[in-house]
Amino acid sequence: MKRLFIRLGRLWVALVTDDERVMGYWEAVFTGWPQVRVEGAGESGVEADLVLRIYLADALPSEPEGEVVYEEAVAEGPEGLGCLRVYEGEGGAVLVYPERAWVEVPLVAGGEAEGWVTLPVLAYGALEALTFTCLAPMLRRRGYYFLHAFAAAWAGEIVLLLGASGSGKTTTGLSLLLAGWGLVTNDVVLLSAEAEGVVAWPTPCSLSVTAETMALLPVLREVPVQREANRFNQKFNCPVTRMAWLRWGEAGRVRHLVWPRVKVEAGDNRLGRCPRPLALARLLGDSMDRWDGTQQASHLALLTALARGSDAWELTLGGELEGVPKLLQQLLIKEEDHV
Repeated sequence: MKRLFIRLGRLWVALVTDDERVMGYWEAVFTGWPQVRVEGAGESGVEADLVLRIYLADALPSEPEGEVVYEEAVAEGPEGLGCLRVYEGEGGAVLVYPERAWVEVPLVAGGEAEGWVTLPVLAYGALEALTFTCLAPMLRRRGYYFLHAFAAAWAGEIVLLLGASGSGKTTTGLSLLLAGWGLVTNDVVLLSAEAEGVVAWPTPCSLSVTAETMALLPVLREVPVQREANRFNQKFNCPVTRMAWLRWGEAGRVRHLVWPRVKVEAGDNRLGRCPRPLALARLLGDSMDRWDGTQQASHLALLTALARGSDAWELTLGGELEGVPKLLQQLLIKEEDHV
């Protein structure tokens, strides 16, 4: 068995497999990030707080008997994980993606998740999403919650960029990194409620961009990219280890929530206020697992605290990305003036 350890919040998470292809995928996604460590059989340097074991199989176990407590429609496109069915049993849940993945997840503070995937999960680049989906219920029971967002740090403060795929959050985030901001995460950020407010923690994940983003940010052409196996998304993987200009950001309180939107016609970049009730509604759509009923109250409390404790904005991208970092830095500078 080979284990890869990633640090999430104050916890060490062990990703365990006996298949070189599964481990190779995890290493490609996570190696290079701070606080990631790989150990082979017989090594023991890190004690895991949470464990996820994944095996590669030709066929999956039969679906559990009993009622399906939650079912999500098949995602658009021919590839990826597809439909999700959730079965709940005593002390745990089984997440089933037909013909793709079968994972039993404990619904307690400790324990280990264990499951099987078929080759298409690796071929279509879906193991990263499955990994976070399986860890999320265990992390929630330790006070940590995932949110779909790009997180960047400036002077110890965190700005979250949110929105659907294609909204411009990765393009906006990369423009911040090129201006010296620190990368906290791309796509999935880990949050917790702390005494000082809601804190965003560095969260290892892949960094993928569209051809349009590469055209807007020419420096990315210097990074050797690889087209993702999921052809439906038409994205390219950018190894973070090959970005010499990249800085890492540390955990910090979330100060601003920003929803970017790419303007069809060229023009100035503009920031406008987003009402807090609307911000909360958007956050709910970006993070809640509808099937995990016992955790919904605490999850809602965290998102409510995030919406109340942060300023929410809508950012219209007019095509001049060089001005975006200065525009967002001014938010933090103005905040310091009022402290």
